[in-house]
Amino acid sequence: MLTAPVVERFWGFRTRDRKTYEEFHLDEGQVSYYLRKIEKEAESHRIKDFSKFSDDFILLKAVWSLAYEKHPAEQSGDTTKWNFRKKILIYCMKRYLSGEPIETKEFGGLNVE
Repeated sequence: MLTAPVVERFWGFRTRDRKTYEEFHLDEGQVSYYLRKIEKEAESHRIKDFSKFSDDFILLKAVWSLAYEKHPAEQSGDTTKWNFRKKILIYCMKRYLSGEPIETKEFGGLNVE
């Protein structure tokens, strides 16, 4: 639930013909609205500060998505998506380990050209 509004940002890599696989994009206002709703629902079940775990789950999503793409990249010989996911993971790890929030809106700027 915590990664749902930003999951498309993991698909924002550019292919060799400059296309992306994004099907939709939620702006920061929409993401914030969603997270507030999730937080309110969690609080109604006596779970406090649920959204403070967002970066934990985004980091896990970055690890999973990189691992998931290794085999298809090896099979096809096209490492574009895998390289993009590597950059996402490195970005997430640096931010997470330095105590800075992971800004998924920055993922698009990590494209491999």
